[in-house]
Formats: sequence, structure tokens, C-alpha cells
Amino acid sequence: MGDSMIDFTVGKARFFYRATGVAIQDDHVLLHRTDDSEYWMLPGGRVEMGETASEAIAREMREELGQEVEVGRLIWIAESFRKECDLIQGLAFYYAISLPPSSNLLRDRRPFTRMDGRARLSFAWHPLSDLDALPLYSPFLRRHLRNLPDSPAHILDMR
Repeated sequence: MGDSMIDFTVGKARFFYRATGVAIQDDHVLLHRTDDSEYWMLPGGRVEMGETASEAIAREMREELGQEVEVGRLIWIAESFRKECDLIQGLAFYYAISLPPSSNLLRDRRPFTRMDGRARLSFAWHPLSDLDALPLYSPFLRRHLRNLPDSPAHILDMR
């Protein structure tokens, strides 16, 4: 994690600010996971100081996918609260993203891997109809990815 990422600890509580991309093509969604995780998630990452959430998702996709994406409309603003050993609170902005029409990632939907620093990311296009059987993070995505709102929606994700 870079020094300028918005991710900090206050006492025993941690806060993070994340930007996430939602790429849906032909009823499939692009998800990724790290080698040490069983959960699939939407691609994205931490927002840096001085950067907007839409700039962050464009940067993250350059880093993770190795190509430019078109950042579209804001879909969700999600506040998450997780009580594990200590409180983890997050704020995430989810944007529609489109890959260039010439992208090999659209034409060839086979799983692929990319390195993000020292972490290996495995990417795959998953059918929206199969999300119920998939270990997916965050759980609200199971229902909401199949029915995107017409205007930005607020999600309160408490676990």
C-alpha cells in the first residue's frame, strides 16, 4: 500500500476509502481474487490523497488490467462496517466501467492473471446467473449486480 492511500487506523478502528469498477458484458461480470483469498470481488483499490474516486478506478484498472478503461456512471456508494476483532469501516464508490471494444479481455473470456505489486490477481468473467454459488465479497453484490439501479444508490453493508 502506498503512503498516499486513504487507509488509516484510529485507536483500534480502521478506515479505508475504495473505488471499484463494475464491468458487465453479455450477462457476465469481471471479478478477481488474490491467491490467498477464497472470495471473488470487483476490481478496484484504495483512493489516493488528491485523487477522485473515478480517477482512482481508472488508475487501478491501468495497474491491474494493463489497459485504459472508460469510467462511466456512479452506481453505488457503499458504507461498510465489519466487526471482526476491531471495527473496520469503509467507504466505496462503485462505477460502471467499459473496456475498449478492441480489448482481448472482451473477445477472449478465459481466466487470466496479473501481478499487482507482489500480489497475483486472478481474473475471470462470471455469469450473473451463477453469483449465488460463488464466494463473493461483498454479499450485497449477489442481488444488486443483476439489477443495477438507474441512479446512484446508497448501500449500508453491516456485518
